[in-house]
Amino acid sequence: MTGLSEPELIRAMEALVQRGLIYEEAEDWYSFRHALTREAVYESLLGRDRRVRHRRVLRALESLGAPEQNNLLEALAHHSLRSHEPEAARYARLAGERASGCLPTARP
Repeated sequence: MTGLSEPELIRAMEALVQRGLIYEEAEDWYSFRHALTREAVYESLLGRDRRVRHRRVLRALESLGAPEQNNLLEALAHHSLRSHEPEAARYARLAGERASGCLPTARP
């Protein structure tokens, strides 16, 4: 997603952990230490850059399989809306159906 090689990405993530901006929740799963930091980083991106990044995440999530059969509908809806993709309405509807119990929860 970042365009960095794996060694470069590891160094970048280590630097962010050392500075206390992010922490490792689990192996390969990182979170911002504070919501305001996440928001500041997000808002510092140009609108087009944000849309492109959301689109990359959306495509990566879509590659994981049929959206109706996985537990990623909320993320698919979020990233498709933020990237202004036409499938946003479909993913939002499916996520709503899943949340309301109209669509069965996917099995792991």
